[in-house]
Amino acid sequence: MAQIEDAEALDALDDILVVDRIDAVFIGRMDLTISLGATSPQAPEVVDAVATIVGKAKAAGRTVGMFTPTVEEARRWRERGASLFLLGSDHGFLMAGADGLAKALHR
Repeated sequence: MAQIEDAEALDALDDILVVDRIDAVFIGRMDLTISLGATSPQAPEVVDAVATIVGKAKAAGRTVGMFTPTVEEARRWRERGASLFLLGSDHGFLMAGADGLAKALHR
């Protein structure tokens, strides 16, 4: 798995995605946000960059993952092609009930 988390990785994305031993990419959205000079992962330039990564990675047959703070956001990125999500910490799962989060994600 390759982690894509800075602007330089965006410039090299096509080269990264053709490496045979890479099965997946994980988008480090907070680091990418900072690298792009934005203040939020919801900033248009960050959303566009993440969408580009997701699209190119899916076209290359790679699994795409990222951290999403909410199930709703995970659903939106799943609709765009991402399929691996970190929704919180193990403590958060225990507090919220992992089964409930999984069911909410797959509605």
